[in-house]
Amino acid sequence: MRLNFFKASKNATEKRLEIETQKVEGGAEEVSIWDCRFAEISFARLLMNFPSLRVFGFVAVAACLVLSGCRTTKRDFTPHIVRFYLEESDHLPPSHIAEMILPVSGSHITVKSRPVFVESDIGNASLYETEFGPAVILLFRTAATTDFYRTTIANQGKRLVIVINGLPLGAYYISGPVQDGRIMFYLEVPDEELPEIVRSIQKTSDELRKAQSSGW
Repeated sequence: MRLNFFKASKNATEKRLEIETQKVEGGAEEVSIWDCRFAEISFARLLMNFPSLRVFGFVAVAACLVLSGCRTTKRDFTPHIVRFYLEESDHLPPSHIAEMILPVSGSHITVKSRPVFVESDIGNASLYETEFGPAVILLFRTAATTDFYRTTIANQGKRLVIVINGLPLGAYYISGPVQDGRIMFYLEVPDEELPEIVRSIQKTSDELRKAQSSGW
């Protein structure tokens, strides 16, 4: 049931994008109003599911709008906004935590309401084939690697939930300190969707870094 709901939500978003974009020369998409609405659609779904994230969600929306510029642009990918949430005790006040449910396994994970890392911390995204199936490997940028190392030292035994465009899609178990800034997730999506997800994460991260360096 949860898997069907996830697919329905995702397909609905794709349909909205298809209506509001048009193909231009070279196969790229010309996006006008879509950039701003994409942020609203993605994060509205997250904020409805996790009310305690509302305050921080609006900050995330603002970041997405800075990335998109709310203006006509050409992209051959769908922006993927990535957040990482750290598992936390469910005994904390409701304003400090939120519950996330993975779409296929149905795992319920209580997390801190603030993300500990975001898409601008990602330096590289790639696919890696394992004996258990394809996985996504994310490499944090140099500036975030030290923070990630400290986080893994202090939070061994906890999980780190990856949220992509408002949907919790995987969890990483922190079994020990990670010094190289490399993290591997098994995303709860169909395998055939993984190459495009990885490509879009990389493209989004690259675009955000360019925007930051240009002073947006």
